[in-house]
Amino acid sequence: MDSVFSDVWLVASRSITILVIAFIFALVVGVMKGFIDYLTSESGWRIFGHHTTFTLQALPDFFLIIIVQVFLMWLISQGFPHFSLFGYESWHNFLLAGWLLSFFPTMYMARIVSSTLEKEKMQPYIVTGNAILTIS
Repeated sequence: MDSVFSDVWLVASRSITILVIAFIFALVVGVMKGFIDYLTSESGWRIFGHHTTFTLQALPDFFLIIIVQVFLMWLISQGFPHFSLFGYESWHNFLLAGWLLSFFPTMYMARIVSSTLEKEKMQPYIVTGNAILTIS
């Protein structure tokens, strides 16, 4: 008979793995999305920048998870290789769960990066650096 601690440790280690994957994904993709939002903020591609970030952040997490699950089930019905959406048997289950968990933090990170870059754009040291670069 197993102790309660070993069962809790087993489940907690799986949860921690998913949290670490979600954290890394949110940092990397969120910073990249923030740069894209900043770079496209004054162009015609703005629809892929701030608008998608705002929309994905405004939608409830459970709604996005349901959309992703329905889309994956549709892909499987169209011939995409079958895999379990839930479980812990394979590495892709952890990646999928981490990706789904990181939707909101990724968009939040993107908004932070974009707004910080926007605020820093007109600071004196940035303007001076740009002037020096254009002179030389």
